[in-house]
Amino acid sequence: MQFALLLFFCVFSILTPKDTVFVKLDSGIGNQMFQLAAGYSMAKTIGADLKIVDSSKEEANLRDPNDRKYRLNNKDFYLTGIEVVSEAELNKDPVVLVWEGSDYRALKNKGRILVASFFESEVFFKEHAKSIKKMFTLKKTDTPFIKKYLPLIQKCNSVAIHIRRGDFKNYPDRMMPITYYIQAMQVFSKQKDVTFFVFSDDPAYVGDLFFNLEKVVVVSSGDGSATNLEEFYLMTQCKNLIVANSTFSWWAAYLCSNPNAIIVAPLPRYKDGHFMTHPDGIQRDTMKYLHETESYPKHWKTINPFMLP
Repeated sequence: MQFALLLFFCVFSILTPKDTVFVKLDSGIGNQMFQLAAGYSMAKTIGADLKIVDSSKEEANLRDPNDRKYRLNNKDFYLTGIEVVSEAELNKDPVVLVWEGSDYRALKNKGRILVASFFESEVFFKEHAKSIKKMFTLKKTDTPFIKKYLPLIQKCNSVAIHIRRGDFKNYPDRMMPITYYIQAMQVFSKQKDVTFFVFSDDPAYVGDLFFNLEKVVVVSSGDGSATNLEEFYLMTQCKNLIVANSTFSWWAAYLCSNPNAIIVAPLPRYKDGHFMTHPDGIQRDTMKYLHETESYPKHWKTINPFMLP
């Protein structure tokens, strides 16, 4: 009887294909991390395979902060064991689309599953946070640029400030007012040995903004030779962070090497008009709810950037 049951389950498992979660990485580094973290958690929850879809054939330029062709990979991060497949593999059979309102457990036995949104909250992968943080550890950290700034960051009470401009300059609902950063810096006013390290996709702008201020270092190669990954790593090594409404600095703060870091973040991240760009209905309502209640881990400090004097 026991042998018959064992034989049945063996045959059943052979005849029933294993579920596969596909992650078609898209947009910037921070967005891709959210996608992959959600996909990893989905796959672990239902015992599925996890595959990354290679969706970019163009050469990426990591020295351009506005480049969107770079894709997370095992050369730069610890993605060992995650198979990379072509879009042909993704498109050969139908897939079940998964967005923020989905219950992972209900995906069991759905077959081919595609992460169809960015999942911008820790709630979608918190159960597997330890593994995900290890996965997103940068491998190469001995470059001249990192060696230049890392000793400065390590020897003081360092606070990373990330100022996102770039394409945000075209979207008034996304731009952070400078008053947000001024108030966020005041959070550290009573601490000793504080030095602010400013990271930005517009180093000339922040250089003028913080010109001649003491205890402020604009982190820049000066010639554009530093890569986004190098700056990202240096941000994770700062003891505290002031983040922008950017997934890039969200992940730098989440991966911070200091377990006692003070993280200051803007909430709301965008003005209400931002959500009017989403199609009307339950998905927009879900996105807005998550934005208002689950944007950050609970211990992060928040400041309303749009209500400051």
